[in-house]
Amino acid sequence: MNEEVKMYMDEAKEQMQNALVHLENELAKIRAGKANPKILNDVLVDYYGSPTPLSQVANITAPDPRTIAVQPWEKNMLGPIQKAIMNANLGFNPDNNGEVVRINVPPLTAERRKELVKQSKGVGETAKVSIRNARRDAIDEFKKMVKSGLPEAVINFLALLGWNPGNDQELMSLDELVKLFDLHRCSKAGAKFDFEKGKWFNHEYILKKSNEEVAGLFMPILKGHGIEAPMDKVVTVVGLMKDRVSFIKDLWETCKFFFVAPTEYDEKTRKKRWKEDSPERMLELADVLEALDDFSLENQEAVVMKWIEDKGYHLSNIMNAFRLTLVGEGKGPHMFDISAVLGKEETLRRIRRAVEVLK
Repeated sequence: MNEEVKMYMDEAKEQMQNALVHLENELAKIRAGKANPKILNDVLVDYYGSPTPLSQVANITAPDPRTIAVQPWEKNMLGPIQKAIMNANLGFNPDNNGEVVRINVPPLTAERRKELVKQSKGVGETAKVSIRNARRDAIDEFKKMVKSGLPEAVINFLALLGWNPGNDQELMSLDELVKLFDLHRCSKAGAKFDFEKGKWFNHEYILKKSNEEVAGLFMPILKGHGIEAPMDKVVTVVGLMKDRVSFIKDLWETCKFFFVAPTEYDEKTRKKRWKEDSPERMLELADVLEALDDFSLENQEAVVMKWIEDKGYHLSNIMNAFRLTLVGEGKGPHMFDISAVLGKEETLRRIRRAVEVLK
């Protein structure tokens, strides 16, 4: 989520800066009453058959407020430069003295001033529209993220922007906010929108909700990914994982391995956790688990731990490889919580498939 916020902010900032740069360049090209070399920025000169920016074939200066001087780097370019300036429809009549092309900038007339105002207003309005669009797009994305938060968390967070209850209490229901609100405790200074604080509020409200409530909110997300899971399984998964997310929608990426078997295995985890003897050990573990009639978390853990101890195997090597087979990477809750939720058949299927792929 942090990366999303930064991305949207950076995109908006870049678009706004580009709009301002474009505005500056457009304003510089407007012919006012003062000599400005940038007026010639868009002039293209025929340089040996290739249209080339004037600045690439000559040095352009303003020796005084009424004169623009164009000194070509090749003397034979005087004629093409003079012709290019005349064809650019800038309203100039350049003079060629055989050494330098000079442009006398005439003083502004009343009519010309009106044209300048109209032209400046046009390019300014274009820049405004670009900036507004960048701001609108960023706000739309932020609104989408805010909407993914719990309503009560958003209300609590927004209520504390520019107001405080006079104590250290932060988590308050709507009824509490109404009861505690006092206009005299509103800050005169501008409120600061802290997105990270907003995430914290949402996380806290997720923790306050029962597993059943969170599971009910998570169900539509599962269905959106084509997952039809029994409510009791979803409730159990949510109970294991809700403390790891700030938004309900983040549950999918955090715990999708409970519902979808891994199709590939994280290369970094594989190199670090999958040992030379891991295939053989995992097949042994599969046989141990398959022999269990009671596949409860407690019984799995007791039997597997005794098997590891009896065999003299390295505990972390077994458990890390076990995690990789079920999850596809090195994340997740307690291993026997995972296998208990998956059930015996799915656990064995994942172990044996991983051995086939990773051996």
